[in-house]
Amino acid sequence: MYNISDLHKHTLMEKNLVEYCPKCNAQLPPGLQKCPNCGHRLRSKSMDEYTLKDIFWLTAAILGIVLLPVLILIGIVWLILSLL
Repeated sequence: MYNISDLHKHTLMEKNLVEYCPKCNAQLPPGLQKCPNCGHRLRSKSMDEYTLKDIFWLTAAILGIVLLPVLILIGIVWLILSLL
């Protein structure tokens, strides 16, 4: 069962404002690889966690790959129909 302080801590951790060591519960600055208090190795950011910038460029690349051939095909069809 969570109490208010646990929920507040969890909210801050999700927003990457504050991190806590899972072993000794010491407050940590973001980006550390191990806790300076107890030496516990902290989880690094996984490859599944994408930033908004990563998502933007991935979406742009996918749209470019899909839309470019469609636009070329439309251009070829328009050119053929205009020559007939």
